[in-house]
Order: sequence, then structure tokens, then C-alpha cells
Amino acid sequence: MHKFLFLFESTSIQRNIFFYNFLPITENNIKELVVNDDTYFHKKMLSISEAYSTYSEKNNFLKNIKYNFSFQHKDIEVDTVVFSGDISEKRVDEVTKKIKRNYDAIFIFYFNTSTKPISDKYNNIYVECDEIPTEISNIKQILKSPQNKFITSGIFDDFSHDRYYYNHKLAFGYFYYLLGFYHLGFDKINIEKENLLGSYLKKGYRAQRDELYDRVVEKFDNKDKIKNYSFKFDNNISMALDLKFYFGWMKNHITSFTDYMRSLFILNFESDGPDEPNNHHITEKTVKSILFSKLNIPSILFAHQEILIKLKEDGFWFLNFDFIDFDKLKKWQESDDEREGAVIVDNSVLKSADFILELDKKFKGNKKEIENYIVKNYSDKLQNNYKLFKNILNDIDIKEEVFNTITKNYKKWHNQNTHLI
Repeated sequence: MHKFLFLFESTSIQRNIFFYNFLPITENNIKELVVNDDTYFHKKMLSISEAYSTYSEKNNFLKNIKYNFSFQHKDIEVDTVVFSGDISEKRVDEVTKKIKRNYDAIFIFYFNTSTKPISDKYNNIYVECDEIPTEISNIKQILKSPQNKFITSGIFDDFSHDRYYYNHKLAFGYFYYLLGFYHLGFDKINIEKENLLGSYLKKGYRAQRDELYDRVVEKFDNKDKIKNYSFKFDNNISMALDLKFYFGWMKNHITSFTDYMRSLFILNFESDGPDEPNNHHITEKTVKSILFSKLNIPSILFAHQEILIKLKEDGFWFLNFDFIDFDKLKKWQESDDEREGAVIVDNSVLKSADFILELDKKFKGNKKEIENYIVKNYSDKLQNNYKLFKNILNDIDIKEEVFNTITKNYKKWHNQNTHLI
């Protein structure tokens, strides 16, 4: 049996790893971490008042999850502790001085990838699944030290490293729980459709999106049939300031639930479009497209070609997939035309718009008949999107892969041994 100590620089990184489905933690292998009250370890790091609890007294599993707990997976037992206050090498040394002999290794987790590791004496784990990826130069700098590892849902083209773990599927659980989509009911709701195509587009943010959206809008003679749900701040300073900060940004996603339900089809623009040359990662935009599949609302997903290829290989379906030659798309990097992949993706969006307008013409603008056509022809694919998504959230293989990546070739603690095993 091996025993590890996981230290987190903040509650944010602990929640993003553990409570957002990154690691193999279940009701049967978790327990409260109990530490003697008179220890330095307890005084400096544990705050029992910061305990997770639930309104359901019967659910002891949730009720007993605290910021500091233990879990066991196969032959490894892990104690997890969140730092209170600033983290530094001196503090970690002081905190672990009396207890380090109890552990085979100590791991420190960082959510801010610009944070320098506090010491090369520890196993430093960087986790990144958010909207904006760190610079590749920063990743390379982190990985110079043999005890540092980088876990991410995004990837830079042509970059690989034995301590750089990439899995695009980590983004699904991250955004699903972070933005509270699990609170929303995705059962069938009878609601009157108001437009053919709905989208969120912040104009003036990225020229490629603006240009493509304008080309789509041009196809609609009746502009009331296409709806951009984004709004302007006007002179509302409170709203502008709110969205400037991270928690304000998270609030703004739930309104898509009431907005998109009024649309027959959705057009979603991923953060990384086909013209992004160096990196690509999945965000909440793709998650929304998948979740609304449950309500039989097909999406047109505009994204980096490699994202679309991976989603296709995963078994997902989006409307513009019907207008993409994936054999050709997979060879976009081999083309003499640098925009080959971007053109294929752009055209799939425009052809999807043409298809939607053909349906509108065929059914003479009767939205209910178009909705019935969607259910009849696409419901199986749409429901499968949702099923695949839920399967990924609970995929034990992914969780074990992340856990194994963290714990393999670790630096031992005993006698300040720097050997990696």
C-alpha cells in the first residue's frame, strides 16, 4: 500500500480535480481526513468550518465530504488538504515537517499555470481546462523540471512530452459542473419555437466569426428567422463590470437555456476557430451544443478542424457534419493551401444554413412541421450525443488515466530522496 499527500494551492483547484469528475472517487472509497487537533498540520491548514454539507440529512456521502478528506484507489491511499492562506516553500516545509514520514510522496496542485512551483522538492501538478490556454513557452518552462507534470484539455499542435497529459474530454466535466448545467432539466419541454436559427455572437470580437455570421445572415431574406441572443452593455456599468470578473462571466451562461429552446437550430462558435494555427481546446460552447441535443435541437458547431475530427471520432453528431468530407478534413495540414481546413469548416456552416432555409421553404414556414421533421430524422443522433456525454462524465478509464499520470514516476519523500520511481 502506498500513501500520498495531495496539497492544493486553493479550493478552486481541489474542486476542479476532484468534484468535477477528474479522479476515481466514489462513495465507497472516500472518508473524512481526521487529524489530531494539537498538530501544526491541523492548526495551519485545516478549517473544519469549511465543510461541505448538504440539505439532505440522509445522504451521508455528500454530507461528510469536506475540503480535507481521504480516498483509496486500488493500492494507493491519498490524503487531500487545501492550503489556507498563501502557499510557500517555507510553509509547506513547516507543515509537513512532522508528518512527511507518513507519506511516500507529496504532490502540490496548481490551477494557475503562471504560478512558479514553490520547490523542486515536491511533485508539482499543473491542471488546465479553462477558456484561455497558457502560452506554450510557459508549459515548456514548467516541464523542464523532472518532477513537474501538466494535465490539460487543450493541446498545442506538434507538441508532446511524457509529462504532458492531454485529453479533450476533460473539458466536458469541467464546464458541465463549473457553469451549473447539471442544475438544468433537459427533459422534453413543449415550447413554441420563435426562429429557425439561434446563436450567441459578440460582434467585433473575432473577425472570422463576424464575417461568417454575416454571410449566414445574408442568406435569410426574413431576418426575423435568425436570432443573435447576445446583448449590448449600452451604458450599464454594473453589468459590464460584473461580466469583467470570472464569477460574473459564469452567470451569463444559464440564460442560453431559455434562449436556445426557442430556436429550431443552433449556431455555436467555439473559442478556437479553424484559423487558429497553434492550439485548440473545447469550451462550454461545445458542451451547450451537446446538452441541447437532448431537447432535439441540432447544432451547427463552428470550431477548429481538429476539434471537429475528435468529436466525430467520439461518435458525436452536429448538423454541419453532414456537409463535411472528414477524409479530406483530416488531410488539411498536408494541403498547399493553409486555409484548406478553414474553408471546409466555413462551407459546412454555410451549407447547413442553406439546408435549414430549404426546410423552411419545404414546410412553408411551419415551425411545428420542421420540428417534427427534426425529431423524425435526427432524434436518434441527438439523443446519442447526450448519452455519449453522460458516459464520458462517468468514464472510469479517463479518471484512472489521469490518476495514473499524476502518481507514476513520482519523487519519493523519504530522507529527502529525489529519486523518481
